[in-house]
Amino acid sequence: MATTLHTSRTEASLRQELALLSVEYAELLAHVRAAVAAARDGELDPIVHLVGFLEERGQLPADGVSASRLVAEAFARTADTDRQFGGAL
Repeated sequence: MATTLHTSRTEASLRQELALLSVEYAELLAHVRAAVAAARDGELDPIVHLVGFLEERGQLPADGVSASRLVAEAFARTADTDRQFGGAL
């Protein structure tokens, strides 16, 4: 029988990390939705709603990196994570 040790510090840490991830996800989703709305409204540069968000986090893609490569790399990371959890994701 496997025993998992959970301390209150560990649980608090995990809750805090989950809360931070939830906030980051909500903020990213808001920026993506703003870019879509801006494109629909005919704004000249709707991507500006995403650039600042990514720039603040050091996540702007390097010059010359294609969109398809970025997506392929993300799918590969997702597949790796899924395998780590036995296909549960």
